Amino acid sequence: MRQLVMKWWGCFVRAVILAALVSLALFFVGHSVHAGQSSSQGKVLFLDINGLNLLLQFDPNLLLIDVRTPEELTGPLGQIPQSRNVTMQEIEKNPEQFLRNKTLVLICRTGHRSLKAAQLLADHGYIVYTVNGGMKDWRQLHPPTPTPAIEAPLKKPPVPGTDDNIKKQSPQENENRQPPEKKFFDSNMGC
Repeated sequence: MRQLVMKWWGCFVRAVILAALVSLALFFVGHSVHAGQSSSQGKVLFLDINGLNLLLQFDPNLLLIDVRTPEELTGPLGQIPQSRNVTMQEIEKNPEQFLRNKTLVLICRTGHRSLKAAQLLADHGYIVYTVNGGMKDWRQLHPPTPTPAIEAPLKKPPVPGTDDNIKKQSPQENENRQPPEKKFFDSNMGC
């Protein structure tokens, strides 16, 4: 009887292991098919400011899209010079406007609108990055450079003999004052 139980137990264990292996194989086959479908449908990837810095420096194929309104671009957060402005509304109207062979990165003020736009583009088959923290985080790492103020014109030096050059003196001091010597020859001219 014991041998029969041991034989049955061995068959049972082998059957469980075989079923687990088959289930695992089916899971991986189904998962890879599902992953292939999701990548053809697009994907949203997340990027921080340091990752964006690297892409800006080393990816010549980068297309950085700022989804904010044109008024926001002139505000205190400004705009990244390499970015192109395509508002959220423009993306909603025409989500197929971007080349698919570009590294597509979206940015906004804090990351919320760019995530929404990235999800829309992923639904249209794009693989798209969204920048966590948006321009707020960008400005913490890259403060805006102040534009140089227009300098006031230099004040011209007073011309000798004009009222600007005469200090206020009593009438008696003005009478005793000697006129400045007139130089007819400049010593630098060699005469």
